[in-house]
Amino acid sequence: MSDITSNIINKFKNNPIPKPSCDIESVKHYQKIEIDKQCSEYAEDLVDIRDVKVKGINYYHTSFNPPYYHSVPGSIADLRIRKTAAEKLAIINSKIEAFGLELFVFDGFRPLAVQNYFYCQWVPQYLRSIYPHKDEEWIKKKSSSYWAKGAHNQKELLASIPPHSTGGAVDLTLCFKESGHLLEMGSIFDDISDISHTSYFEENQNPKSFTVTEALKNRRLLNHLMTSEGFSSHPKEWWHFSYGDQMWALISKKQKALYGYAGSEFNA
Repeated sequence: MSDITSNIINKFKNNPIPKPSCDIESVKHYQKIEIDKQCSEYAEDLVDIRDVKVKGINYYHTSFNPPYYHSVPGSIADLRIRKTAAEKLAIINSKIEAFGLELFVFDGFRPLAVQNYFYCQWVPQYLRSIYPHKDEEWIKKKSSSYWAKGAHNQKELLASIPPHSTGGAVDLTLCFKESGHLLEMGSIFDDISDISHTSYFEENQNPKSFTVTEALKNRRLLNHLMTSEGFSSHPKEWWHFSYGDQMWALISKKQKALYGYAGSEFNA
């Protein structure tokens, strides 16, 4: 490992995650951003991240995916994202290879069936079980804090395209290249609590805890690596990054998004 690589890694680990460019609750209004259907990127293909030598397993298609422990209805084995986003992941891997690290992807393009399953079924049922005294309005609001609304017809889809359905969003972490072990991030993937907030450990530090210290530094490293290549960071999900979609445009203060819906349902 070169001294330059080591210095970059240490700089990222010791540099706090910046505060979000917009209010954390404003992120859910990404649908208001216009999509530039005339730009060259709009029709860009999806590519499997493993074709550009990026590691990953589709979390929703496996049965070893806590807290679900089952293959999600409608899930796919593929890990596809837009070509430009995939190339950016490969660049990040090249930056950290000498440090013995690489990216590990959980999810990329997500079929609407998966989005609908979590938004309409799994998450509300889970929330009802742990908050039995909350009304349905609260359950719906809480669910939408972590899962974008899906779509059951073309009208719903065009009004609100889930970020993962554009191919511009990707869920990932870091792992050790040799062993494949995931780095400590302080929570499991998809945890629907405040501990998943990207800056959680910036605000809740405990220097006596090895776990908190590791999670703090590793979240910083992942965040700075991804944003250095133009991805935007979801303030409520340390694992979620996007490039080219409406959420990316909102967080990055772009006038328009590059990518629309990347699937084929409803002929959208």
